Amino acid sequence: SDPDLILHNSSVLIDKEPKNLLVNGVAGSGKTSAVMQRIAFLLYHFREEMTAENVLILSPNSRFIDYISQVLPSLGEKNPLTLTMRQFCQTFPSVDLESEAAYFDRIQQAPCEAIDLLRSADFSRFLQSLSKQLPEELVLHFKPIKRKNVVLFSEETIETFFQETPKQAPLRDRIQAVKKKLAYAWEDRLQKNALAANVHDQVRSLIEDEQRSLLGTVLKDDSEKTIQKAALRLLKKKYAKVTKQINDLTWFDTKRLLADSADYFTHGQITLTPTTASLDYTVCLLLIRHLLAEKQPVPALRYLFIDEVQDYTPAQIQFLLCLFPMTAFTLVGDQQQAIFTSAITVSEIQTLFQQQAKSLETYQLTTSYRSSGAITRLFAQMLPKETNLNISAVRPEGKLPQFYANLPDVALVDIVKELKQPVTIITKDSRSSEELKQFFDKQAVSFHGTILPIHLAKGLEFKQVLLYDVSAENYHTDQDRRILYTAISRAMEELVVTSKGTFSPFLTP
Repeated sequence: SDPDLILHNSSVLIDKEPKNLLVNGVAGSGKTSAVMQRIAFLLYHFREEMTAENVLILSPNSRFIDYISQVLPSLGEKNPLTLTMRQFCQTFPSVDLESEAAYFDRIQQAPCEAIDLLRSADFSRFLQSLSKQLPEELVLHFKPIKRKNVVLFSEETIETFFQETPKQAPLRDRIQAVKKKLAYAWEDRLQKNALAANVHDQVRSLIEDEQRSLLGTVLKDDSEKTIQKAALRLLKKKYAKVTKQINDLTWFDTKRLLADSADYFTHGQITLTPTTASLDYTVCLLLIRHLLAEKQPVPALRYLFIDEVQDYTPAQIQFLLCLFPMTAFTLVGDQQQAIFTSAITVSEIQTLFQQQAKSLETYQLTTSYRSSGAITRLFAQMLPKETNLNISAVRPEGKLPQFYANLPDVALVDIVKELKQPVTIITKDSRSSEELKQFFDKQAVSFHGTILPIHLAKGLEFKQVLLYDVSAENYHTDQDRRILYTAISRAMEELVVTSKGTFSPFLTP
């Protein structure tokens, strides 16, 4: 982290006010470095009032989390909790999500209509409105609470509990009242069963090790009072999963409500599959749970930092704003690095903050500190003319990029051997990355470097980069142009660009 870079490009981040900030900076403009410096500054300045536990960083991927893990300790501060958006959602109860690899593979593909709906600001805003007024066409559904296929509380019983709550009360308050009714009813049932003679006999038959395991203690005597208390502890241990079902609200059918909401919102045009484990589906599910059923458990944050914000969806930003209404947001990204189909624009972010009555200061950074002048000039060519951005480079001109067209993989081996070590090879996707690794293994080529798909190289920087197969066939869409801009800008000093055929029209080597 270069202090001159921080002060020149991002002095607004060194600010004691808990502002909401959006920094849209070109590749290499020091956005992540500035964020790290801002966190260190805040933790130092407010050391009597806050700790690292009051800060959350949302990062693009697990590899990037490892990359920045030593930055704050080097600045004398403890690392705050750092998660990907996917990992953050997994911290909530009863969440089952796709793997990180499956997630990145999916967001590089064209989304279906259902995913587009789940990502949209309009639909998430509609879900938010349900907390104030549920349309008559939308009916809440409940699921039975069971143990080993034995129904302990039926849908009808839970529905009765719900109808007994005040109809004028907010929906979340009514659901919480049902939760309390279920908890009281279950506790009462356990208390009554703890009086049964057969349960007392079970307690008396326990040896000391079993007492420690099941009761948490060794019985001091076998009086009726002691045995009855132990019987209640034994039943609570035995039926802990039932208590968990009540506490986790598994009986409130949020999946059915989300599906019905999508059907209502689209007038029957889109059907959601309730078994979907996508991040997009889960975010909407958690939004419903938070607004309509129970406030989700979140840390008491003063500051939330989001890196690579252009890869978030409107629904995800909306969800975070609902979870952390009193938290100051710092959002950093580069709209030209929106390489996934999950993406949000600067104007969409500004609108979401306005709708939540939250001010947002927006800044544009156009000076690149990472790459040499020659490399900076090359990735600047990827920008659409309508952006009107003039990227300037701080570093010297450096070595000109090298281009190899119509290059078969066999010839690639010789180029890799000639390059200085280590070299980072960046591919367009995971499939190409794995195929290239297997090819090198078969060729018995050993080099001190890394082969990474662009989604894992994103946010990182490397002295020497080789871009693999930048062909017209591989790079021709607007999304491909952004991928190429992102990939080129990973290189600091030396860049080699190869292609199996003719080069992409985005390149003018």
